[in-house]
Amino acid sequence: MTTDKVRLRIVKAPVCPAISEFALFEEPAWARAGNNSIGLNLGRSKSKWKIARASYATPGGGQARNAIDGDPNTLWHTRGPDGEKAQPQEIVIDLGEDVAVKGFLYLPRRDGTTRGTVDRYEFYASADGKAWGEPVAKGEFANVKSNPIQQTVALKRPATAHFIRFVALHSADGNNVTVAELGLLR
Repeated sequence: MTTDKVRLRIVKAPVCPAISEFALFEEPAWARAGNNSIGLNLGRSKSKWKIARASYATPGGGQARNAIDGDPNTLWHTRGPDGEKAQPQEIVIDLGEDVAVKGFLYLPRRDGTTRGTVDRYEFYASADGKAWGEPVAKGEFANVKSNPIQQTVALKRPATAHFIRFVALHSADGNNVTVAELGLLR
């Protein structure tokens, strides 16, 4: 649907309505088309990337390498045979070279469920994978549970990194963490 104007009309309320925010969100193209890979931008090439560490590596299908494999249908998750691993959870990626980081991409799972969808995060850049300092980005993915599209976060100031760390502080439904793909802005 395309429109130039939107009107919210409250026709009945038990008390005087008070609205602090009103927003519209685009439905993901893949949901409209029934195809999980339409319109994805996976960012910079990941040919030199490898997982340096992850706070939890699920045995079997949910391994950390799935977060950088370029396949939006696989995912890293923190639910193992012994149950769900609560937040925070983190993944550290060795970029294989020094990279100018302008921002990052987070792709939630694409299988029709929102279990483990990250809604609050911190993102770090490091030269050596040991000294991290303050996060170069932190915040919230607004409405990601209802609208699980790829999230793009531009940094206020570009950073140079050989390692990046994505920390999932919270998931929208409060259980484990899932990441279909992480990427860097070109």
